[in-house]
Amino acid sequence: MTAAPSPFARFPAGTRVFFCTQGCRVNQYETEALRAWAASLGWEEVDAAAAADLAIINSCAVTEAAMRDLRRMVRALREARPGIRIVVTGCAPEADPRLRDCLTVEVLPQAAKRQLLALARTQIPRRPRHRTRAVVGIQDGCNTRCTYCIIPITRGPAQSRPPQEILAEVEVLCRQGVPEITLSAISTRWYACGGTDFWDLVAMVDRMVATRYAGQTRLRLGSLDPVQLDAKAAATLAQCQAVCPHLHLSLQSASPSVLARMGRSHYHPDTILRFVESLAAVWPVFGLGMDVIAGFPGETEDEWQATLDFARQLPLTYAHVFPYSERPGTVAAHLPGAIPRPERRRRAQALRECVRHIQRRVWAAMQGRTVQVVLETATQGRAETYAPCRLTHPMPAGGMVRATVVAISADHLVVRPTVENPS
Repeated sequence: MTAAPSPFARFPAGTRVFFCTQGCRVNQYETEALRAWAASLGWEEVDAAAAADLAIINSCAVTEAAMRDLRRMVRALREARPGIRIVVTGCAPEADPRLRDCLTVEVLPQAAKRQLLALARTQIPRRPRHRTRAVVGIQDGCNTRCTYCIIPITRGPAQSRPPQEILAEVEVLCRQGVPEITLSAISTRWYACGGTDFWDLVAMVDRMVATRYAGQTRLRLGSLDPVQLDAKAAATLAQCQAVCPHLHLSLQSASPSVLARMGRSHYHPDTILRFVESLAAVWPVFGLGMDVIAGFPGETEDEWQATLDFARQLPLTYAHVFPYSERPGTVAAHLPGAIPRPERRRRAQALRECVRHIQRRVWAAMQGRTVQVVLETATQGRAETYAPCRLTHPMPAGGMVRATVVAISADHLVVRPTVENPS
C-alpha cells in the first residue's frame, strides 16, 4: 500500500479514528472507501469521538446550514475529546479556504482525497459498517453550472468511473449479501465513459444483479436530472428487473422563468409530467421524490405558485425542500430581488405540507399490498418504493423480507411480515 499522503503520514498503525459524514450519498460512499483505506493502514475505527485520536470529517458545503453544522461538529468533537486531531475533507475546505485557520483544523483537499479513494478502490469493498444499504459512486463533479450551485467550484468538472470497475464493485457487495445498492453520483446526467451513458450503465448493472443475485440484492438509482427522462430512460426502466420502482428528481423549480435564472433551461416541467404519467405502465406503484429550492432570487408569488401547482399533479411520496441559500462565488449570490429569509422558510414549509398530503393519498393506495422491506433494524426498514416501514413484530436485521401493508401512519407504513419470526 502506498504511503498515506499528508496530513495522515504521521499517524501510526493502531491510531483510533472516528469518521463523521455530512451531506450527500456520494460523501457516504467516499467515507466508506476511506474506512477501507484506514483499515489497510492498521488504524482502529471507533464509534465515539471520546475514544479517538483522530477525527476525519467528510464535509458538505451545498448550503450555509451545512457549513454551520460543520462548525458545530468541530466544537462537539473537541468537547468530547480535548486534544483530538481533526482533519476536514470534502467540499467545505474548497468552498472556504479560510476554514483551516477559522476552525483550527487540518485539511485534506479534494485532489488529495481522490488519491486516497483511488488507493481504497484497490481494496475489496466492504459491507457498510453501520448501514444495511450500500452506495456505489459512479461519477464525480458537474458540468451544468447552475447559478446557485457551489459544487462545480468544490468538485470540479464531471469525471466518470469505468463501467467494468463499477460492475466489479457491485458484484463484490452482492456476494457479501448487501440487500440494496444505490448507484449514486454528483450528477448522473454527466455519466459518460467510453461510449457508455448512464442508462447503458443501469442496464448493464441491472442485468448482472438480476441474473446472478435475483431476490438477494436490489438496485436503487441516485438523483436524476429531469433532462434524463427521455425515451431511452423509459425503455431501460421497462426492461430492468432489479431496479427499485423509485425515482428522485432534481427539479429545483417548476417555473420556466425561475429555471432560466437558475441556469436550468435544459428541461421543461411538462416533460416530467408526461414521463411520470407513462411510468405507471411500467411501475403500477412507485416512489417519487424531488429536490426544490424555495425563494430563489426574484421568485414572484406566481412563479412559486407554479411549483406548488406542479407538485399537486405528481404522485409524490416525499420532497427535499430547501430555502434558498446564498453560496459565495456563485452567480445567484449577486442576483437582484433577494427574498427575505422568513419568506423563504414559509414557502418551503408550505410545499412540505402540500407533499405530505399527497404522500398520504399515495400511501393509502398501498394498503393491503405486498412490499419488499430491507431491514435496517429488527423493526424498521425501507420498501422498494423508498417508503419507511415499521414491522408489526421483529425480524432479523440486515436482510430483505416480504411484508403486507396493514396500516398507514403519518411518517411510515406499518407492515406485517409474511413469514413469522422463527424466534
